[in-house]
Amino acid sequence: MNPKIITESCLIDEILESRRKTFPSDSDFIGYRNHCLRMLNFVLYLSQPEADREEKIAIASAFHDLTIFPDRTVAYLEPAVKLANRYLISMNRQAWSSQIALMIQNHHKIRTYKGEFANLVESMRQADWIDVSFGKLRFGLPKTYIREVHQVFPVYSFYPSAIAKVLGSYAIAHPLHPLPNVRW
Repeated sequence: MNPKIITESCLIDEILESRRKTFPSDSDFIGYRNHCLRMLNFVLYLSQPEADREEKIAIASAFHDLTIFPDRTVAYLEPAVKLANRYLISMNRQAWSSQIALMIQNHHKIRTYKGEFANLVESMRQADWIDVSFGKLRFGLPKTYIREVHQVFPVYSFYPSAIAKVLGSYAIAHPLHPLPNVRW
């Protein structure tokens, strides 16, 4: 039996609402929010329990791709880390800065992450690949669970609109260079 799907996160909503004006459209906002909530559910399923796990995942999920808006650039990981760090300082959670930074910096990593804070960093990496591949990559998650999460949080325009435009414009401008946000 699959775990219960978390259908809302006040923390994700609070973070995203504070940046709502940076989204080009309501559809982009909803699409990104749904991506964050899918990430939250997938990381919770994949990771082992630890202190403040859900809160850390929610923060990292909210910020991990947030700075792709409004500039639609592929060089958004470090700006996302800086934005998350400012948030953590404002919430007196700067002790989490290294862990959240690693979760954001490595969520596009191709190979398994085995460094510090591997539990959440690797689970975040796997969750993003699951979501981006529309469940073709599963890392042990049941197809039924992925389908259930996608039914609750549909894709909307986040991938087709935001990601496709960013990747397309980068590929045209830099056909021989790898994406700067993908790490080995």
